Amino acid sequence: MISFDYISSAVSRVLAQYDVREAYLFGSFARGEQTPNSDIDLRLVCGNTMTFGTLYELSHELERELRRKVDIVTNPPEHMRLPFRKSIKQDEVRIYEATCAGR
Repeated sequence: MISFDYISSAVSRVLAQYDVREAYLFGSFARGEQTPNSDIDLRLVCGNTMTFGTLYELSHELERELRRKVDIVTNPPEHMRLPFRKSIKQDEVRIYEATCAGR
């Protein structure tokens, strides 16, 4: 089974190539309740240069690296419906933070 550390490492490697400031893992993997069929849920805080096309590319690169379906949320929490926002905030764990200046 894929581990939290492997997810964190793989996500960091991939996201370092994109205009992503932070990434948070949420859902079953963040809670330690994943199954062999669980997808990986990520909330990304993206920079201003992120386009839909680039996000699509990033998503596929993550899925290739992790060998799992990856669901990505990019909406800021304040723009999410309250029940969804609460469920994400309850179990999200930051797994990536950009270190480059200007990001």
